[in-house]
Amino acid sequence: MVKQNIRRVMAFVCAAIIIAVISKCQTVETSWHRADNAISTKRDKYTKDISLEELNTFIKHWPEFSKLVLKNNIDLSAQNASQNLNWKMKLWFIYHHWEAQRFFYVRQRLIKLLEEIKVRREAQNIIAHLQKNKEVVASQMIELQKKRIQSQDITPNELVMLTSKENELRKMFKQYP
Repeated sequence: MVKQNIRRVMAFVCAAIIIAVISKCQTVETSWHRADNAISTKRDKYTKDISLEELNTFIKHWPEFSKLVLKNNIDLSAQNASQNLNWKMKLWFIYHHWEAQRFFYVRQRLIKLLEEIKVRREAQNIIAHLQKNKEVVASQMIELQKKRIQSQDITPNELVMLTSKENELRKMFKQYP
């Protein structure tokens, strides 16, 4: 009788241990896990600069996200916009393999870089106009404009990349603010 009770207890303990071990096993890879892996892989490649891949996926996803923002009345100008997302938006980011904070960083960086391209173009036009003038004041103005161009926070790669997509980006941000 005692042996039977011990056997039952031992069987119960073994079954509990087996269930505990099996419950820790991941038998199915879910979309959530795949998205998390993809985001982790992307996270390792993050730099201050925007890559061409990020730019292209942002251009592809921004109109859809912008419509979602308008429906949910989210303020993207807020400093912590990535923390004030509702569950639909969080799922949107997971589905599209974006980290919310990086997505907003790319948006802000693109807006800033488009403005810098505009400033650069204005400075180059002023330099071209002033080069015709041989006065000392004109040469000082040219130097100021050159410093204005050099002080910008745009890398040569980003400049080339954004110049080719500038019209598309400006139109997109105008249509989907």
